[in-house]
Amino acid sequence: MKNLWPTEFEASDLPTTKELLEEQARLLPQLTNDMVHADIVQMDELDMIRYGLSNDFGYRFDIRGKFLKDYRFNLFSFSHDITLFPVVFKLDEKIADEVIGKQGPLSAGKMVVKNIQELENLLSSVFGSARLKAVISSIMRLSK
Repeated sequence: MKNLWPTEFEASDLPTTKELLEEQARLLPQLTNDMVHADIVQMDELDMIRYGLSNDFGYRFDIRGKFLKDYRFNLFSFSHDITLFPVVFKLDEKIADEVIGKQGPLSAGKMVVKNIQELENLLSSVFGSARLKAVISSIMRLSK
């Protein structure tokens, strides 16, 4: 039988959403004098359902204080299938209102990102939001 496969496969050199966020998570302690940290936590099926996500891979991006052991602020959750894009984000409701505006009750802070440029634009808006600055400021104050 004739080989029907392509003659070669090429791996993408673009960072995955998770890799890009891991890099951002490593930067946060440096910016907050080691008072605030971020974790990327892989979600199981039950968490995916609870967050209203339904792709193959799902994660939470949580912010936590150095001395606030039991507190985590869920900044957003995100999921994607095996092809990496599109990525579905479910943002903190107040950040979603600030960054993407008030939406109907069915959207609940969800946003679909189709490529790396849209991803960087969204993350820049989320990380620069007044709500996140207030949350991080409070975490720093409570972590002393």
